[in-house]
Amino acid sequence: MRFVDLQRTFIELPSNAGGRGDGELALSSLGGAELTWPDLFGRFRTVVLSEAGSGKTSEIRQATATLRGQGKRAFFIRLEHVSDDFEEAFEEGTIQEFESWLGSEEEGWILLDSIDEARLRHPADFERAIRKVGKRIAMASALHRSHVIITGRTTAWRPKTDLDLCNIHFPINAPRVKLVPDEERPENVDVQFEALGPNSLSLTFKIVALKDLDSRQVESFAEAKGVEKPSLLLDAIERGDAWAFTTRPQDLEELVQFWIDNERIGTRLE
Repeated sequence: MRFVDLQRTFIELPSNAGGRGDGELALSSLGGAELTWPDLFGRFRTVVLSEAGSGKTSEIRQATATLRGQGKRAFFIRLEHVSDDFEEAFEEGTIQEFESWLGSEEEGWILLDSIDEARLRHPADFERAIRKVGKRIAMASALHRSHVIITGRTTAWRPKTDLDLCNIHFPINAPRVKLVPDEERPENVDVQFEALGPNSLSLTFKIVALKDLDSRQVESFAEAKGVEKPSLLLDAIERGDAWAFTTRPQDLEELVQFWIDNERIGTRLE
């Protein structure tokens, strides 16, 4: 599907979203400040959650391309490939560019997609991927200049354990590291950070949700896909009470194509 820039926005979720356990988040019942991609670019630690078909992978790939077009060190990495072959996990940027950035003093943007895909083969692959990427950055003492954005479906995110995992392996204020012998290292810890104080491993990740498309974005999408009179399509959607089929790009793509082919939106069965 050809990418259409719809100026997508995000909603920041409360820091206690999901409570103390790992129950599934209900995004529809949560909300906070509305954010844009430039807002996320300015942050250092972000998790982006969305529903299936929401276009998150297309969005994060385009976001990486935008950063790179601005001359920034940005990398789009597929988490499901990290465990087996880190070099092959890069979709925007290369391992050579990544290593060059690690050896510099510049800020970098690491966009990791996606939690759910990483867990398809084995539930532990997401943890392995996060540990592996975090270790590579930590060993270069580059954590403090890394902007990390992780994406995933809402159903794949475990509010307690996944947040703890990300915070542990991507601390922002602990750029110094030291290796610890295996026999002295706590279980499942690759790198031990030098103590910078009692709270040196700050909990820094913020959780945001990708917002559903609104009527303005639906109209822009339809026009970009070749609908000559988008207002007629929106009128038909309104009459058919079919806005529920327009909130995600994947569903909207099908509805728009049906309109182009049939000059109507179809019944709910269709």
